[in-house]
Amino acid sequence: MLIPVQADNSLASCSAACEAGSPYCLVAELPNNEASGLKALYSKLEGTPAAISAAELQAQFGLPNDPCHREGTTIENGVLTNGGETCTLQSTIASVGLTAFLDIPAKLKGNFRSSGNEVQLDISDPDYRPRLRFDPQYFSDEWGGEISHVAGRSDRLLFSVGTNSCIRFDFP
Repeated sequence: MLIPVQADNSLASCSAACEAGSPYCLVAELPNNEASGLKALYSKLEGTPAAISAAELQAQFGLPNDPCHREGTTIENGVLTNGGETCTLQSTIASVGLTAFLDIPAKLKGNFRSSGNEVQLDISDPDYRPRLRFDPQYFSDEWGGEISHVAGRSDRLLFSVGTNSCIRFDFP
């Protein structure tokens, strides 16, 4: 049976693909110790704050220092903006046996909205998109790429990556 490629890589398409068990969606459960920073960030963003300080972000993720020298994050008129040095963050995702690399541009900027129990970030300009890579390389070839959309809930985080891949991390 031939499985068709997704028509687009929107959050709606990714959500549907993940719910249907599509091969274009990778679903993995993160243990609490790996998900705690993401859960804390969701809780903060759910209230649509005007700003999140760099120190607060570091604390949420348990980082002793900021390797990217990022500024605080602002949300103004529905636009989320964060600036700093271009850098790469690395994290081992033990639950799936991968190392993830997040290449962050000097300026991260996208349309932000919080509705109901979900926060969303749409990054339409490729210059402002982070890029997700993995080790081993073959995994990166299949699942890596520019992140154009992100949706977060208290129990999951969904990414639209590249042209037809979706990644969903479920939280306990």
